[in-house]
Amino acid sequence: NSGNASISVNDPNGGTLRVQGHLTLYADANVEGPGAVETGDGLEAQAFDGSVDLTNPANAVQGDISLTSSEFGSISFANSVDTNIVQLGGINSDSNPVPASSIEVTVADGRGLTHPSLTLGGTVAATGSINLVADGDITLASGATVTGDSGDIVLAAGGNFINQAGSQAIQFTGTGRWLI
Repeated sequence: NSGNASISVNDPNGGTLRVQGHLTLYADANVEGPGAVETGDGLEAQAFDGSVDLTNPANAVQGDISLTSSEFGSISFANSVDTNIVQLGGINSDSNPVPASSIEVTVADGRGLTHPSLTLGGTVAATGSINLVADGDITLASGATVTGDSGDIVLAAGGNFINQAGSQAIQFTGTGRWLI
């Protein structure tokens, strides 16, 4: 990772990057919008020395989503359809998983026609704040963990909060508080 290249999803005409299958984006620096992304079978984005910032409210990523920033980078993601997160966190210079600096995910239909849900099926970890917001339900599936350090953990569902992962699903390694 000796370069400093970023990937920017951007169409000056306001278009959308559409992929029928799975989309994988690896960058030495940042993976960022402002353009919209649509996939039929998931998204994996890794910013080895930066942040992941895909916050266009028109994003429509279907399938499993894995977003990884550097340990000092943040993750910001918006999606307009039912969302299945399998991993949100950081990676250090040795390519080992570590917490990201902060995480913010918003799942909402900007037209207000549907109430998309957010399902967490894997690890979510940050040293700072974690904000997970959905117009519909938020589900912590079996095996999901949300781990914070010094920031707050906020899970805000317009529908139901469903915890299938048990009482240890939300944890702190330092100081912080959680709000569901």
